[in-house]
Amino acid sequence: MIRLIFLTIVSLALISCQSSTGALGSLIATITPTPEPTATATPVPPTPTPEPTATTTPTPIPDVIATALFSANLRQGPGTDYARVGGVAIGEQFIVIGKNEQGNWW
Repeated sequence: MIRLIFLTIVSLALISCQSSTGALGSLIATITPTPEPTATATPVPPTPTPEPTATTTPTPIPDVIATALFSANLRQGPGTDYARVGGVAIGEQFIVIGKNEQGNWW
């Protein structure tokens, strides 16, 4: 009995959907699947590569070796006003570690 009522209702619905030309209207729904979203890669800007910088390595200053041509006093500073701290003999060699601005005392 329930089937008969259902078929009657469906039949009435189909009859009411007919157009004036007798053709059935759009009674049957068309199911259109919704497309699934796809992941898109977000472009990442490239990390800039730093430019190499020129590295200058200072050239080491070679030791200056002096040879005493005569005996002399070694003093704490450039001039006879400074205290004597030692002496050198003829032919003795030593490393010069500085000189004054005028260049006359080593």
